[in-house]
Amino acid sequence: MKVVSEETQVFKVNLSGSAITMTEIADGIVTKGQGMVLKSNSNSISMTVNASASDDNYDGNSLQGTMTAIANPGNAYVLNKKSAGIGFYKLKAEGTIGANKAYLVYNGTETREFLLSGEATGIDNVSVSNCGNGEVYDLQGRRVSQPTKGLYIVNDKKVVIK
Repeated sequence: MKVVSEETQVFKVNLSGSAITMTEIADGIVTKGQGMVLKSNSNSISMTVNASASDDNYDGNSLQGTMTAIANPGNAYVLNKKSAGIGFYKLKAEGTIGANKAYLVYNGTETREFLLSGEATGIDNVSVSNCGNGEVYDLQGRRVSQPTKGLYIVNDKKVVIK
């Protein structure tokens, strides 16, 4: 299938350890049976059947695709938008994955979600920066300009804003 809209990007996802890397499939051709992430500013995405295969390589794609709805295969992470942001979140044990959807399988124990933010397409490592400058940060380390109720880091200390 070929994505028709130029506003839409196609990504494969590689899971390595507890880090994910998203790589754009530049020609927009989705190889049959491959899981992928579509990113678009449009409310709908049009696709057409394309006889030729993608020039891009789907090797290393960790997304699993399913043509029919299935029960959670175990340790499945699905793309979702929650209060922490857009990312891959662990599917509840009794959850199902819909037809024509993609998911990650992660067997590690140290990560509960894989958050995507801005234009980042991968996280290689995490470093600690000084939070002692009076700035307010959320628990994911993102600076917050107008905090609401919740738990934040201010001057290297956890602070509850009621």
